[in-house]
Amino acid sequence: VRVTSSNGIVRAVSSKLEVTMDLETGKIAFNDLQGTRLLAEKEYGAHFMPVQFVQRVRPQVPPPPPSGVTPTQSSPGQDTPGTVRPGMRTIIENTNEISQSFILDEDEVIYGLGQHQNGMMNQRGQRLVLEQNNMEIAIPYFTSVKGYGVYWDTYSITTFDDTPMGTSFKSE
Repeated sequence: VRVTSSNGIVRAVSSKLEVTMDLETGKIAFNDLQGTRLLAEKEYGAHFMPVQFVQRVRPQVPPPPPSGVTPTQSSPGQDTPGTVRPGMRTIIENTNEISQSFILDEDEVIYGLGQHQNGMMNQRGQRLVLEQNNMEIAIPYFTSVKGYGVYWDTYSITTFDDTPMGTSFKSE
């Protein structure tokens, strides 16, 4: 790989691919050696946003001694409706949300993102929450008919969104 830098643009060229990065905006673009764009990030397409997750947690309560009577529950593990548990505490977690947006060709078809029950093969125009669920398998990877693939490397719940404004991943 040959790497050069000129006028705020870093260019890495291999025997099959050229990757450029604008040092001011962070925009990354992937081209074949004939200059045909394979994939490009939007200008200022990557974002790190500080967020707070707030969660209310019940204190651990020791189980009552067996009385032979089982209270009715709304679902397994839930308190009986109307039961008040004093001493709830709030946990605040300071973290970040990350997103990255790309520009795909208007007629470009992409496949992947896991196993979903929406009956769609082409994921263009889709909004999918990539989270493991019953009969849903989340894989943050798509492949293009142009011959490349994008893997969003995260363990977090991720939203894939493809709109006319761009194709993006956003993770908690």
